[in-house]
Amino acid sequence: MVTAAFVAEPIYVRASCAMAGVMARTDRERGVWKAPANVALIGVEGLASIDSANNTVSPIRIDDGINYQLVKDKINPIREFRGKGFLAWGARTAEDPIRPDWLYISVRRLFNAVERDLSQALRIAAFEPNNAITWERIRSALDIYLDGLWRKGALLGSAPQEAYFVRIGQGVTMTETDIKQGKLIVKLGMAAVRPAEFIELQFTQDMVS
Repeated sequence: MVTAAFVAEPIYVRASCAMAGVMARTDRERGVWKAPANVALIGVEGLASIDSANNTVSPIRIDDGINYQLVKDKINPIREFRGKGFLAWGARTAEDPIRPDWLYISVRRLFNAVERDLSQALRIAAFEPNNAITWERIRSALDIYLDGLWRKGALLGSAPQEAYFVRIGQGVTMTETDIKQGKLIVKLGMAAVRPAEFIELQFTQDMVS
């Protein structure tokens, strides 16, 4: 529920629309690899459930119990916290938790973004000689791109070789047959950063004897 300064009545906005704005702002301020969660929703005054059949609006509040059920049902809630306002409080996809590779929105969107960027970048190689000189140009360009992501904090690892790899070449990613058929194959891998979803505190107390 959003109240604009120039209207007397509140404007009801779907949660999906609000989250689209949260994602756009997070992308701009931090990067696509930052989970769009624990982020404040600007201009929101309350949460409401709308019954379109009966044309009624009911205020709602997401407590820990409801939050648990929503997460179990693969729904990321919006919650109100005292002194913090309304926060996006979840960053999971609809993937099954037993398959953690694509469990988080930020990981899925990072790989989507990299795939898009590199697909566009590799178009410059179209109709170039499929030889070692071209392969090295591509490997170097991809290395620079992925190194930039690592330095911005998008990838894990204390060194670039721990964060990603780029492989290209005959006998590495391509056979002689591939090359004769005009195929240029690049393989890369990334160690994506996952959000710290569960914060655990451990305390010890030394007893004085």
